[in-house]
Amino acid sequence: MKSKIYLFALLLWAIQTTMAAPPDKDSINQKVDEMISAIRRIKAAYQIRKQNIYNHLQQTRQALSKATDLETKVNLLIQKDALQQQLKSLADEEASNIIKNLKLF
Repeated sequence: MKSKIYLFALLLWAIQTTMAAPPDKDSINQKVDEMISAIRRIKAAYQIRKQNIYNHLQQTRQALSKATDLETKVNLLIQKDALQQQLKSLADEEASNIIKNLKLF
């Protein structure tokens, strides 16, 4: 899904660039390099946040497998669901941030 978004954004950028002016190979390569660099910076920033959630999710799963009473299991399932939702929201936020930054190019 994310790679499709990146490719779509790159395609839109390429179409916009070619329609605006005749292509200059060096400037196109420079813009693509800048885009790749921006994407890597954003992904690195979000990777730290995602890793923290993954770690917490793993701890929750382990606690869930060891839990014996019903109330604890229910609370852990709720916590697990909330963490999974956080991961989805973070992925959406990351994709949105990447697209916003690509519009600057």
